[in-house]
Amino acid sequence: MAKVIVLGGCGAVGSVAVKTLAAQDVFSQIIIGDMNRQRSENLISEIPQANVSFMEINAEDPKSIQKAITGCDLVVNCIGPFYKTVKIILEQVIAAGINYVDVCDDVDVTLDIFKWDKKAKDAGITALIGMGSSPGATNLLAKFAADHLLDETGAIDIFHAHGGEPIEGEGVIGHRFHCMSIDIPMFLDGKLKYVKFFEEDGRALRRTFDFPALGNGIPVYPYPHPEQVTIPDYIDLKQVTNRGTVLPDQYYTLTKEVCKAGLASKEPVMVKGQPVIPYDFAMAYIIRERERILKETGFGGQRGCCSVVATGKKDGQYRQ
Repeated sequence: MAKVIVLGGCGAVGSVAVKTLAAQDVFSQIIIGDMNRQRSENLISEIPQANVSFMEINAEDPKSIQKAITGCDLVVNCIGPFYKTVKIILEQVIAAGINYVDVCDDVDVTLDIFKWDKKAKDAGITALIGMGSSPGATNLLAKFAADHLLDETGAIDIFHAHGGEPIEGEGVIGHRFHCMSIDIPMFLDGKLKYVKFFEEDGRALRRTFDFPALGNGIPVYPYPHPEQVTIPDYIDLKQVTNRGTVLPDQYYTLTKEVCKAGLASKEPVMVKGQPVIPYDFAMAYIIRERERILKETGFGGQRGCCSVVATGKKDGQYRQ
């Protein structure tokens, strides 16, 4: 039997990965690689039937990653924000010659690690990146629609929304700040273009979407996920867009306004003679306010939806 380590195994995504792996008779040993020992112990107590253990790691320390993955047969990477950590982790994984899977959803770093394809092959490993919902399932659904549901595909439009997760950490919020701050790729009119979240070209792409199980008229915003730069390489079409949000809308609006106000900055500001880092304040404030918003809106439990809308022709007729 094999040994797997789930990096970020205590997080919202990583904890699900740990439970899923523990429920299958594939790995004889599962390691939770994380910084939160208490949360790890709580998670392990929920799955006593499996051989699950904890190892403390620092995702920004190559030596810590190297030590954690030694002897493993597979590394599952769920540590975000990926723009900050994935290259450090993947570099150590390739050097160790271990197979790898992640759920990286940051487009800028995805383009960087795509260039490591030869390095991974030379190391004799398989490295699967972006294997989550978006990207991941969205890519597969787009390809399936183009190959089997349509004769001619003109556009792939991706919509996603989620909220109410039991855990909302700094990595997730940091990812959202990053998504609102970088140039956002959109494949429009057969060309890759870039828009900015808060500027006119980005605002023009905002819309509402009717999500199954979530509700109608939910506001969604342009997202810099990788599908807009990957799908056009495999499907001949004119448009690929990606829009998403976090629920409830009051919470996502708060995150937007905090970022727009410049509080995502990591440059210290002197406040009454003491240096204060806006980013640190923003994290603490958003996490606190999230709990208030979830309670006041009566949001309830975790839920989400991801929709892939393929538009084209079938038997000469317009189809969507």
